[in-house]
Amino acid sequence: MCDSTKVESRFSQSTRSEHFEAMVRYLDGVDQIEGCQQFRRLVSGFIDGHEIRNVLEIGSGTGTQLNQLARTYPEISFTGLDISPQLVELATQRHGAGSNLDFRPGRGEALPFESRLFDAIICERVLQHCDTPADILSEMLRVARKGAHIILCEPDWTSLSVEHPDHATTRHMLDAYCSAIRSPAIGADLETLLKAAGVHSIQHHDILWRLPYPASDKVLGLNRMAELAINSGLDESDVSNWADTFRNAEVSAALPFHVAIGEAPQ
Repeated sequence: MCDSTKVESRFSQSTRSEHFEAMVRYLDGVDQIEGCQQFRRLVSGFIDGHEIRNVLEIGSGTGTQLNQLARTYPEISFTGLDISPQLVELATQRHGAGSNLDFRPGRGEALPFESRLFDAIICERVLQHCDTPADILSEMLRVARKGAHIILCEPDWTSLSVEHPDHATTRHMLDAYCSAIRSPAIGADLETLLKAAGVHSIQHHDILWRLPYPASDKVLGLNRMAELAINSGLDESDVSNWADTFRNAEVSAALPFHVAIGEAPQ
């Protein structure tokens, strides 16, 4: 679990309203990253090669990906599920609820759908935030039709590289950052997770998010990273100097993602 202790420093957290607005800006920014677009092209290519009538996306966020798919494939029904009612409302406002597109609130651990319903299920950048990813996968398989396609995409935060000149402090910063992510190495474990659940015919794809500055700051959340480092015991002045250098030197980063696509058991 993430340490929620508030640090009274220049890295303090924002209010709840400001946090939601910042989260939306973050999600919108991530949508523009080439690595994110690469995953979406991969999903589209997969859909092109299979007979799919309906798709569920778990963690649909602002709805950008699902809306793009719904516009590209009007003959397919798309449902987006998100734990945040605010994001569901925002996605509906932005994209509407057309004849083949719907957004609903709900949790991945208890999907509000009947069993054996979907031909394909997409789950991107969600399992990293879960204590028990296997529980969500179990629910995916419950609502998946026999032979349905499970499409997972997750980062491996333990392999994140940051091109900062202060290597020692960088290592401490990254360790503190990873410790706040519930499943930081889930990307590298996707195939094992799927096999353990009985998913077969697994395809694996690697995607590297290259993050030149300022994308590196936006994706990593430099203020949040600094706060976590201070909470873990790093000296605030050292963290402040590290963050200043990060911005002044326009430090870049690279984050590996792993995609696993498999078929649900018959």
